[in-house]
Amino acid sequence: MDKAEILKRIRMEAEHGELIFPTSVKKAIEVKKILDDPARDLGAAARLIKSDPLLSARVVAVANSSAFNRSRKAITNVPAAITLLGLFLVKSLILGVAVRQIAESATTAKRELIAQLWKHSAYVGSIAQVIARRITKHDSETALFAGMIHEICWFYLLFRTKDYPDLFEGDISSLWNKDDEIDNEGEFSGEIEVGTLLLKALSIPDSIIDAITFVWRGYQTVPLTSLGSVLLIANQLAPIQSPFTLSIYQINQEQPVKLDLFFKDYSLSEVLAESEEEVDSLTNALCL
Repeated sequence: MDKAEILKRIRMEAEHGELIFPTSVKKAIEVKKILDDPARDLGAAARLIKSDPLLSARVVAVANSSAFNRSRKAITNVPAAITLLGLFLVKSLILGVAVRQIAESATTAKRELIAQLWKHSAYVGSIAQVIARRITKHDSETALFAGMIHEICWFYLLFRTKDYPDLFEGDISSLWNKDDEIDNEGEFSGEIEVGTLLLKALSIPDSIIDAITFVWRGYQTVPLTSLGSVLLIANQLAPIQSPFTLSIYQINQEQPVKLDLFFKDYSLSEVLAESEEEVDSLTNALCL
């Protein structure tokens, strides 16, 4: 079975609501539902998070990153981390961890590929939250969350290698499309449709889904009026690129200077240079 037929089958499964999630992701979805309940207190939320060692470590690490811990006072426990970060960001971290675990639960053969994909996602989220907070004034926590999960389709397809072992055989960089075919958006429709259905299955708000699909289509707009345009710039500037990035979308070292032309009152390259420690600190916390 060729890759196009495999993707068609997976898309049909998604369209019929037959998405397959590992147990760890199902648990994360349930935890999110509990945290969404207005009656849920922080103590109960802390107990749920502490029941998952990976999630506990991630929440505490992010709370200690320079992006969120301005006082530099060490956070040493989950309740203190929740208080500092707030429930929205904690729920975002839960789903972010779940997206990574989708792939990790299924295959050990692609661990390096998964690690690269997740570090890219973490960098996109970290850079997007800086641009949103300091330049465009979009909600920075939403930008961070959207960046963390924008590669969800590839994580899911990696997970499905347990059912379709040939799915990722061959040259990863040209897995689905040749560079001379990218002008046809139909070439990407399968990935976009699967990714959108995955996001809906995780109860991601439509506004965030719209921003992420904007990145998938790759059309930049000037001025940067949407969260999608912020994510697209962050995607382009991430120092670790997605292993699925086509060669013509890869950037060079001059890209930050060119992007400065998009702003009247701010220099993007200067903002990113000033925020380098913050971006690296948050990215490292997300990649524990």
